[in-house]
Amino acid sequence: MSRECKEKRFLRWSIRADRLVAGIIGLISIALAGIVGFSYYDMYRYTREGMDSVEYQDFESLRRINPDISAWLILDGTSVDHPVVQGKDNFEYLDINFYRKPYAGGTLFLDEQCSKDFPKEYQLIHGHHMSGGAMFGDLKKYLDKDFFAKNKSGQLLTPAGEYDLEILGVGIFDAYDSGIYQLDGKRSRPMKEFGKCRWKGKADFREGEKLLCLSTCSGDMDDRRIVVFAKMRERRT
Repeated sequence: MSRECKEKRFLRWSIRADRLVAGIIGLISIALAGIVGFSYYDMYRYTREGMDSVEYQDFESLRRINPDISAWLILDGTSVDHPVVQGKDNFEYLDINFYRKPYAGGTLFLDEQCSKDFPKEYQLIHGHHMSGGAMFGDLKKYLDKDFFAKNKSGQLLTPAGEYDLEILGVGIFDAYDSGIYQLDGKRSRPMKEFGKCRWKGKADFREGEKLLCLSTCSGDMDDRRIVVFAKMRERRT
């Protein structure tokens, strides 16, 4: 076989090999795109159909589903209408839902330093910042001045009693801010951080009133947290 024939034969083989590799890469790309697309669709379905939560019912029924139930939180003007649990620590509910099944959105949970029946003057609830307003994704709305001015109410329902919430302020804080995240049961420490809020209402606490802080990541994949401050007023029957 002449050198010229060998070169032509090698060239044809190289072209076939390149096409084969390109085809394999194309198939892998299509498969990866399908996986990513399904993941986004799955998250969209969870968000739009409310599958990240459970329909509200009495606490006895909720406790039969999950004995870790602590409260039910509603923030008017947002998609926040979810159960609040308290696990054995602040990691248990990061990636499971109320039914204790795997879910990237996790479940809203009461900080491990808090008491489950909300007896103290300061309580802290954590939740993931999810797209589409799922879980605590809508807390970022309070950073908008107009939204904050028009949406300052909510409810916290517990087995021991019900509270009306008044949104007092919102800001972005460091995830290691001891004034907010190291609890001693007193409202004095987080209220010292209140001056750093982006927007503030009236912080006119009275004896016996309670402060609730709601915390979520800022969505920037860093150590900043969006924190919403709310006053708890117990409903009198």
